[in-house]
Amino acid sequence: MESTYTITHLKCQSCTCKTHCAQCSAEAEEALLQFPGVDFAAVDLSQKHLRVSGPDEDTILDAIDDAGLLLG
Repeated sequence: MESTYTITHLKCQSCTCKTHCAQCSAEAEEALLQFPGVDFAAVDLSQKHLRVSGPDEDTILDAIDDAGLLLG
């Protein structure tokens, strides 16, 4: 199951630029992909866009929460 979401906020651990750069997007993708069951993640913070694939919506939403992404 692949889903698309709008991101409203990211709890970024390492960002100091406050605009969320490409490094933040890469870290968010990595966090999503480390969650059991997630097999695809694409994060574009400049567009506030997230695409993620997993076995079901509950798993996907748990992964998004675990990665520190807030949805709108």
